[in-house]
Amino acid sequence: MNLEALLRKIEDGMRSALGEELVGLYLHGSAVFGCFNPKGSDIDFIVLAKKALTFGEKSAILDALLPLEAFAPPKGFEMSVVLAKDALRFRHPCPFELHYASAYREDYLANKADYFARQRGCDPDLAAHFMVILVAGHRLLGKPISEAFGPVPKADYLASIRADVQNAMADLAQNPVYVCLNLCRVLAYMEEGLVLSKKGGGEWGLSHLPDGFAGVLVAALAAYEGDGSFCVDERMTRGFCAHMLKRIFP
Repeated sequence: MNLEALLRKIEDGMRSALGEELVGLYLHGSAVFGCFNPKGSDIDFIVLAKKALTFGEKSAILDALLPLEAFAPPKGFEMSVVLAKDALRFRHPCPFELHYASAYREDYLANKADYFARQRGCDPDLAAHFMVILVAGHRLLGKPISEAFGPVPKADYLASIRADVQNAMADLAQNPVYVCLNLCRVLAYMEEGLVLSKKGGGEWGLSHLPDGFAGVLVAALAAYEGDGSFCVDERMTRGFCAHMLKRIFP
């Protein structure tokens, strides 16, 4: 099943699960930036609902998604359900009703009530997701983006993306491609106000960072667009990470 067909199935599932309570469904992430890679990307979307979700509605949402994971990329889905009023009148960190990523599948299946209790609250990442929706997002159904999402203050967006890289050095060994490209997109926003994908961040880095880091970024971009293989000397990647963190957290 191709991406477009899978998105239609997600639409059908959300309509069935929420009915008249569904306000809209909005795609963000790599799929809207034109750099979706089924080998390494997940499918990111936000669902807006009119009112707080019941246990049954939460179950219906995830029970509609789980069978579709068989047709999704290996990383699957990442989604949040947010009340429409909270998307329209944004505050940071933004409250959410339900969060799900395919990595949590077994947790959900093991104990739904416990999962729902834990996957509700406030999420600082939503500032970044909403900003991407406002800049490049795609409405799958429901209200137009301009009517469904209020402005995200620049300070809140910056706080969100900086928080995402504050442990970059510790995360480097496990996910060097994500870390290196993500550091670039944070700095691109800080220095030029650009809201970019990870790929866009890496490309920005190639033209704005010292030439000595080009090898790290070329390798990271190739891995991101390919099968994820990243073979760069650890000292080089750690040096790159240290340089970027000093500029992001002066």
